[in-house]
Amino acid sequence: MFDSTAKSLKVVSYGGGVNSTAMTIHLIRQGIIPDLVLFTDTGAEMPQTLDYIKYFSNYLMKVVSREIDITQKEGDGLYDFCYRKHLVPMREL
Repeated sequence: MFDSTAKSLKVVSYGGGVNSTAMTIHLIRQGIIPDLVLFTDTGAEMPQTLDYIKYFSNYLMKVVSREIDITQKEGDGLYDFCYRKHLVPMREL
């Protein structure tokens, strides 16, 4: 839990990938302990990503007594939405 009386909160927006993992570890090594580490599950994450987030959350708990707070999108994820609408997600060319 974070200290809501602090003048400023240090919040990490954690994406579950290499960049946000490296950034979080770097902050901790610099003595900057985040008050909140937040991940938003959009429903489109691979199971391996969610497994890694649990793993990294356990690491954070051991190292700095913080865990990753996970919020979840309500409703269908990207896969379910596309399946229902018969769509294939793609980037603009």
